[in-house]
Amino acid sequence: MVDSISSQEERVECAICNRSFTRRGIRRHIQSAHPETQSTDGHDVVTTSSLPNNTSIPDYIQEKFVAGFGDRLLNTPGTSSVWEIRWWRSTRLNGKQYDLPQGAVGRQFTSLLAEEIQAVAEGSRYSEVIFLLCATVLQREKSVKAGADVRRMLCKRMEMW
Repeated sequence: MVDSISSQEERVECAICNRSFTRRGIRRHIQSAHPETQSTDGHDVVTTSSLPNNTSIPDYIQEKFVAGFGDRLLNTPGTSSVWEIRWWRSTRLNGKQYDLPQGAVGRQFTSLLAEEIQAVAEGSRYSEVIFLLCATVLQREKSVKAGADVRRMLCKRMEMW
């Protein structure tokens, strides 16, 4: 009885067809049932054309999303931008992220993040850029453990950004 409860808790819903699978089974399901969501380099990429169109959302909400984000709410056809693909790949990163250091490096990261948020608010950048910045710059490296090395690496990553 306990095994069946724990296995049900570890189930994941497919974002495309809303069926429920185990964590291992979802990958196999996507590869076989939704091959159009696979990229050539092995990373899963969801194409907006493969998602169902959500038309049950009131027009006034859709208008607010278009004004704020440049596209309609959830599951609508659109272009798959470079930033969207990079964001999708960053969600697949394994491991943890560094805590933001205090001091000059932390302030530099916060300033960089604020600039990206401002660019999104002005409409010149996609919202995925914000999440991608945090995921890639703060991604933990196994061999880097000392505080000074972490700060140096974060500075280098922010320069490359």
